[in-house]
Amino acid sequence: MKLILLIAQKLFLKLKQYNKALKDCDRALKISNTYAYALSVSGLIKAAQGKQAAASEDLKAAIQNAKNDAKEYTYRNYLADFYRDTRQTARAIEEYSAAIHLNP
Repeated sequence: MKLILLIAQKLFLKLKQYNKALKDCDRALKISNTYAYALSVSGLIKAAQGKQAAASEDLKAAIQNAKNDAKEYTYRNYLADFYRDTRQTARAIEEYSAAIHLNP
């Protein structure tokens, strides 16, 4: 079920159908509220909607729930991109550095 929701999330995000994508994120998080991928996609969607504080929370939560996960570096890159886009350069550099450390 989570795989189907993941595919739908990505599709809706690409089509800029943010409310539908968030709905699928919420459904995936009801299955597992620590699901890092759903949290990261939720953060990306909220960032695209201009909901900066909520986006930051979700992206940070994705990293916290991805400790020792092979994809942690990906979630750090998403957070770094968010910081870059919101002109938080020092934080972006920290996250990019952490991502590189995890996946040189």
